[in-house]
Amino acid sequence: MNKKELLLKIEHAIKLMKDEKVNKNKGKLQEIIDSFERAKIRLNNNELTFNAVRGAARIYADIYGYHTDIIPECLYDVEKRMDEFLKENTQ
Repeated sequence: MNKKELLLKIEHAIKLMKDEKVNKNKGKLQEIIDSFERAKIRLNNNELTFNAVRGAARIYADIYGYHTDIIPECLYDVEKRMDEFLKENTQ
C-alpha cells in the first residue's frame, strides 16, 4: 500500500465517522476521529512510525455495540493497511 492510497482510506474513515457523529449524535466518536486526523498529519509529514489507529474498530464497537456496521469494518481496514504501510516503509 502506498502513501496516497492510505491517505485516501484514512480520509474516507474520517468522513464516515464525522457523518455518523452529526447524523446520530455520537459525540464519543471525536476521540477516534482525532486519532485518525493525527495519523493523517503524521503520514503527510512522513513522520508515521507506529499504528496510531490500532484498536479503533474495537473501541467503536465497544462504545456503540455495532460489530457488523460499515464503520468498524472501515476502521479495521485502515488499521490493517497502516500496518502494511509501516512494514513496507519503516525499518
